[in-house]
Amino acid sequence: MGALARAGRAVTSAAVAAVRLLLLADTHVPRRARDLPAQVWAAVEEADLVVHAGD
Repeated sequence: MGALARAGRAVTSAAVAAVRLLLLADTHVPRRARDLPAQVWAAVEEADLVVHAGD
């Protein structure tokens, strides 16, 4: 049972949407590294929204 259903709210398939959020911080490019790791770039490609919280 999902959290919304436990809270007493009806959940329909139309009401639920998945969003892939990537939150990055402390990347320190170019001081600490010249580029981000390949895993990070792969996650960027998969994300619906990318937020960089700063260095």
